[in-house]
Amino acid sequence: MLEAVALTVRRGGRETLSSVSLALAPGEVLAVCGPNGAGKSTLLAALAGDLRPACGEIRIDGAPAARLSAHAMAVRRAVLEQAPALSAPFTARELAALGLVSRIPTPAEAAAMVARALEATGLARLADRPATALSGGEQARAHFARALVQIACGRAEDPARGGRYLLLDEPTASLDLARQAGAMQAARRARDGGVGVLAVLHDLNLAAAFADRVALLAAGRLVAVGTPAEVLTPGLLGEVYGLPISVGTGPRGGPAIAPDFSAAAAT
Repeated sequence: MLEAVALTVRRGGRETLSSVSLALAPGEVLAVCGPNGAGKSTLLAALAGDLRPACGEIRIDGAPAARLSAHAMAVRRAVLEQAPALSAPFTARELAALGLVSRIPTPAEAAAMVARALEATGLARLADRPATALSGGEQARAHFARALVQIACGRAEDPARGGRYLLLDEPTASLDLARQAGAMQAARRARDGGVGVLAVLHDLNLAAAFADRVALLAAGRLVAVGTPAEVLTPGLLGEVYGLPISVGTGPRGGPAIAPDFSAAAAT
C-alpha cells in the first residue's frame, strides 16, 4: 500500500492539506477529484515523496517513505507531473527511455520496454520524431510513456516491490476526447497488471468511467472516498463544487455527471 497517514502539508505559510489519510492499493485506479485549490496536486506530490509534510507521514509498503533513498523511491513508484518540462531536444523514444531508472538485464529488454510504452500511448509511429515537433498532447503522451517505462523498469529490478505505484497529475488535461479515453485505458491496463494508479482528474465523468474508487477533496480536506457511485452524488458534488450537479446513469451503468452551468452563470 502507498499511504498518506494523517497528512498535513503547509506551503507558503498556508495549510494546503489538513490531516488527510488515504491509501492506494496495487491493482486499483484511484481518482482524486475536487475544485481548484483543493490540494489534489499537493497530495500527489507528497505521496511521491517530493514534499515533506508538516505532520503525518507517507508509507510505501509499510516503510516510511522519508527513510528510502531516491533510487528506492524511483524503483517503487513513477510520477507523471502536471506540466513536465522538456529541457533537451529528445525524440519521443529518447524521452520515454528516461524512465529507465535502473539496470536492465539486456539492451534488448530495455528497448522492448520503451517500445511497449510507446505503443500503449499511441506514439509508436512517432517514436523518432523530435519531441519539440510533437503537439502538446503528443508530448504529454511521451511523458506518460516515460512513466510506464519506469514502472516496467522497477518491476524488472525488484519483482516483489518494484513498479507498484503510478501517480498521474491530470494525465488527460491536454488531450482530445479519444486520447483522454486512451490514456485512462492505459492506466487501467497498468492496474490489471497489479499496479496501483492514482490519477488527479478534473473530469468527473472520466473518474466515473475508469476509477475503481474516487477521493473527493475540498479546501485541503478529504470529503469522501469510495466507489464512484458512493462519492459522485448530487449532494456531495453540489457541496464541493458550489453549483447544482445532476447525476444520471452512464452507458455502462455508472454515474453520468451533468453540472448546471446556467445556474452558475446566474449567480
